[in-house]
Amino acid sequence: MADRRSELTRTEAVAVWAGSATWVAGIAGAVARTLIAEEAEGWVAAAVAGVAAVGLLVVALVVGRAALRREGVERTVAVESSALAFWATVGAALTYSIVDSFADVPALKGPWVLLFGLLAWTVAQATRQERYR
Repeated sequence: MADRRSELTRTEAVAVWAGSATWVAGIAGAVARTLIAEEAEGWVAAAVAGVAAVGLLVVALVVGRAALRREGVERTVAVESSALAFWATVGAALTYSIVDSFADVPALKGPWVLLFGLLAWTVAQATRQERYR
């Protein structure tokens, strides 16, 4: 029988779907704002970004809480790989920002930071799983 403690509860699954929908709606609102109103108020952009951020934060908190319910090696791998990916991403972004302050390098864009973070997490997850085999 499968261990159900590592799965999302029904309430958590609904929260993840609602958070994801809110996140997508916020991003869609930002795109619509840009396409429809070239000179909209600054507070509109902040509100749309806030909606998207809240949606993503809900998803992150629910999934993180579910990951911490895991026991044993699964929990250790999840926590260690997330921590390693976080510090690698923050360290790389900080290093690039320092270099950017005195060198003529292209501006750092958010999607590249996200891609780096996702790749760092994938590598960390694979190496942590391999370590505990």
